Amino acid sequence: GIDPEVALSVPGGHAITAWLGADADDLAPHVATRAAGPGDLVLVCSDGLWNDAPTDQAMSELVTAVLPPSTERLDRVGEACERLVTWANEQGGADNITVALARVLRAPRAGDPPGRRDGT
Repeated sequence: GIDPEVALSVPGGHAITAWLGADADDLAPHVATRAAGPGDLVLVCSDGLWNDAPTDQAMSELVTAVLPPSTERLDRVGEACERLVTWANEQGGADNITVALARVLRAPRAGDPPGRRDGT
């Protein structure tokens, strides 16, 4: 409930105040969508990574710096994930660090089963 810049700079600013689960007090998840097209990469990470690159611009620059050249990118996302975890550890690794990259193979089509986006 405080400004994100303040939360990043004060002790305890990252305290968990809400969660999903059977023991959650108020189950009200926040959901957002973003456009993604073939060739795009989707990053999902824990605060162990974004604590040290907390803006869209900073994260974009970081991910771009660790990705292999675009001609090799689709086959080497696992290596990019390892590089991002290594980078976060080099920054101090003060929190758990989880990183996943998923490639978008094609745009969803009408009639695709819900959740199926793998192009098969």
